[in-house]
Amino acid sequence: DAPGHTEEQEEADWAMQVLRNAAARMLAERSRRGEMLMKAYGIAPYRAVAREDLCREFSTTRGALNVALCEARGRLRDLIRQEVVATVGSDEDCEAEVAMVVTRLLGAHLDSWVGGTGATDNCSGSVVAI
Repeated sequence: DAPGHTEEQEEADWAMQVLRNAAARMLAERSRRGEMLMKAYGIAPYRAVAREDLCREFSTTRGALNVALCEARGRLRDLIRQEVVATVGSDEDCEAEVAMVVTRLLGAHLDSWVGGTGATDNCSGSVVAI
């Protein structure tokens, strides 16, 4: 362990890696909803895009975009959960670990993540909590 490296920092680092892995899996799926979500919240490798611009880019209405983002957040939650289960090894331990991941992501300053820049950094963490 590095001097001054706390358990809380280790947990935050692990939580960020879980998010990175889940986001990479979402990108690999090449889903339209996943791309919308990542652009809406500025998740790497995308920069945040205004909702109106997303509607134009994806030729959709604001209502349809909101539905797609909600569904994509659900998929990202599933992918995060799968990452956690793969790490902890059992469903019994999963709930507590998922709660810890969310807590650490919300408490982290996410500029250290490649997708986090300025105003978008905390939005990325908020996606996970939603």
